Amino acid sequence: MTNMTKIEGAKLVAELRLKGMNNIQIGETLDRNRNWVGTRITKARELGLLPPKPIMNRHDQVTLILKEKDCERGSIKQALSGLSDDELLWLLNQLPRGMSLAELLTAFVRDAYAEEMGNE
Repeated sequence: MTNMTKIEGAKLVAELRLKGMNNIQIGETLDRNRNWVGTRITKARELGLLPPKPIMNRHDQVTLILKEKDCERGSIKQALSGLSDDELLWLLNQLPRGMSLAELLTAFVRDAYAEEMGNE
């Protein structure tokens, strides 16, 4: 295979991808390694020759949004450490037997969301 520009490679890779070939098959067909193929797929997406990379799951979506907002995921431990002693005791007294703290916090968010959206 002769040398080609990144754009030419992106067009060729996009064509093969749209025919249903995966990265390994494209690399074998073009006698290129997976890094080369991956770079050309990224370029093809930038050029609009291929659809954007889908967000695979909720975890990935949360990670992307947090990154865009320059925020971190944090932990329940961090959230609790920001509460005063009185606030922490109040929270723990709200916890029904058998419910996890995470489940209680989820219920609080759902209640607040429903109230804000007028779905009380």
